Amino acid sequence: MTLVQFGAGNIGRSFIGQLFAQAGYEVCFVDVDAELVAELNMTRSYVVEIRDTDPQEIHVQGVRGLHTSARERIVDEVAQASISAPLSALAPSEGVPVIAEGLIKRHERNGGHRHRLARTPAGQPAATGAQSRHRTAPSGTPWGS
Repeated sequence: MTLVQFGAGNIGRSFIGQLFAQAGYEVCFVDVDAELVAELNMTRSYVVEIRDTDPQEIHVQGVRGLHTSARERIVDEVAQASISAPLSALAPSEGVPVIAEGLIKRHERNGGHRHRLARTPAGQPAATGAQSRHRTAPSGTPWGS
């Protein structure tokens, strides 16, 4: 089981990554900090320091990293991951297409077909079944071809 965690900062490592690693997941962090990614790949671990009246250190194992510039590798990770948790490693304009591409790739690997996205006009309830109205995305996008 693998978690792809977008963002290896305070929330990504000390909270989400740590919880999933302790639950037995391999955690792959995607981050803009090349030094941090290199360190995660070299040590395959990190330490969370809890600074309280009773200070503690939590040693987190089974982690690795990808730099945000490794788009194809990120897409492959998302396609194979059990869970993807997008936080703030990529701007929405960069992150959403990468995650979408990975999910499409996962769907196609599992024998599915590409589906167009459906949405309803703002303020109207979503229709169901045969009554759904589909709006297609612009051509040239992964979901509007």
